[in-house]
Amino acid sequence: MTILHRLYILFLSVLQFFSMIFTPVVLNRGPWAGKEAAIMTLVNREETALADTIEYAYAVRNAAQGIYTDSARTAYRMSNRSAVLTHRLSGKVKTATLSSPDGAVYAADTFESFYVGGDGSRRYFETSKATGRVNTIRLGEYYYDCHVRDLENGGFRVDKTFHLYGDRLFAQYSLYSSVPTTDLQAFGSEIRIPAIKVADLAIRDKDGVHDKADADESSVEYVAFDIRGAGVVGFIVPSDGSTQRLTVKKISGYKQQIHR
Repeated sequence: MTILHRLYILFLSVLQFFSMIFTPVVLNRGPWAGKEAAIMTLVNREETALADTIEYAYAVRNAAQGIYTDSARTAYRMSNRSAVLTHRLSGKVKTATLSSPDGAVYAADTFESFYVGGDGSRRYFETSKATGRVNTIRLGEYYYDCHVRDLENGGFRVDKTFHLYGDRLFAQYSLYSSVPTTDLQAFGSEIRIPAIKVADLAIRDKDGVHDKADADESSVEYVAFDIRGAGVVGFIVPSDGSTQRLTVKKISGYKQQIHR
């Protein structure tokens, strides 16, 4: 169906969040074998400068998880203590939805990737006829390296990499061409949020923090949205120069195709 509404479009991304705990273990050797013992490395928070680091490591251990949502592998779910990102891999449109661990939605059916061809047209990879797949290349107690692959359009394909930690998620998109080409003006991603869901926003650039979509796009450091019914979600621009600009636009009368 087609929905007509006002929305914010955010070009290019990355997220942040946080948490905390302590862990019981079973001792397998020595006179206490088979007995449960609470291992407390710290008696007092003042004992060592590493106290916060050790508590943090316990808090986020095994918090990063990635699984397919069903046996047909129609979508892949990446979760941690702060957020859940579910990426569709089949269907007409293979977008993603970001929500909180308890299911409140920050941004639905979005996280599109695109390139602008030599003729100025914008082409999206999420409309790829090919079914997407996920390779989790590295995984452990603190980190998952998840790659959404095989989405293609017009001779180009995208690798959407999600670096999943226990308390945060980094997105890194890479563009590949099957043949040498000059048919390329730009490459990026979009996050679309209906304006009616946004209670407030904050954008930080070289001139400070703004509450309107009028920042200097070449120096934006982060964008934060207060989503009604969900809370605040932040998108941070990495400082390594890999992102040329971030733009926030409020668009009226935009037609968004929703495929269920």
